[in-house]
Amino acid sequence: MTNSLGYKNISLSITLQGSQGNKVYSNRDNFLYTRARYKQLSTVKNYWKSESEPGDGESPRPNNSPTGGLREKSTRFLDDGSFFRINNINLGYSFDDQIARKLSISSLRVYITATNPLLITKYKFFNPEVSNSGNPLTPGVEDYNYPLAKSLIVGLNVSF
Repeated sequence: MTNSLGYKNISLSITLQGSQGNKVYSNRDNFLYTRARYKQLSTVKNYWKSESEPGDGESPRPNNSPTGGLREKSTRFLDDGSFFRINNINLGYSFDDQIARKLSISSLRVYITATNPLLITKYKFFNPEVSNSGNPLTPGVEDYNYPLAKSLIVGLNVSF
């Protein structure tokens, strides 16, 4: 959704995006939580070790053997992918024609643009809007994705 506002010589445009109720499957968590070589990570240390060290009752015991169903897809690795994002904010000021004429130009505008300045989500990784499955009909599979780039641009438009 894009909202555009203007007052006198000032213009403001904001592009918003969001999604509610979607789920994201984390291949990253599936891999890290179920392999014995990663059992030193603080996020997976609370697994069952013995009767005297029962763990938290939720973390699976890391195992290098692919048997026993431990590495199967599970709802355990589903995260809430709901989010609200501001994709773009553009704030500009157009100078009066009188000022432009004094500078021997037809128009002058200064602006600042922010790309991806804000993301509100409970999702624990970079971007809840992922699709690594290779199939556009099955989005929502996270597998070590990079975050969206953020940028801040200051510009000047001059017309002669």
